[in-house]
Amino acid sequence: CLGLQAIGEVYNCTLRNFIWLVFLVIPIHFLFIMMENISLDKFSWNLVLEKFAFGFRHWFNFLILTTFLLFITSLLYWLSISDLTRFLTGFFGWHNIFGDHYADTVFIRHIVRYIFMILPIPLFYFAYSCRYASLVSLTNAVDLSDRLKAFGSERKAY
Repeated sequence: CLGLQAIGEVYNCTLRNFIWLVFLVIPIHFLFIMMENISLDKFSWNLVLEKFAFGFRHWFNFLILTTFLLFITSLLYWLSISDLTRFLTGFFGWHNIFGDHYADTVFIRHIVRYIFMILPIPLFYFAYSCRYASLVSLTNAVDLSDRLKAFGSERKAY
């Protein structure tokens, strides 16, 4: 970047090269924490600030999980550009979907890559929401207070 040349090519200094810097300011798990709270119909601007502060306080607790999920995502990406995509393109391209072999190949290749990039999204949501719930349970003892409220309400006949 910054005018450096490598094998006759000038690197493109655009914002997309530095988009990862956004996650130093806004933790990626903050987005999933807010989705979790919005799904519980809890939304206020004070809650947003509180969860933003929570995200920064527990940034390192989510670091190992984020690294693991990015590893899984990169594996899925490499799988999407591997011979499996070529096999699926050859199999479905044989059926001649659009009548043009090149259009069939491009369409199938993009569909396979899209599927492999969409697959980890539920995994990200589930992993971050479980980690968030465990951290909240550790600090607020939510599960313990629920069990304490339910104490004595069940009848057990022995």
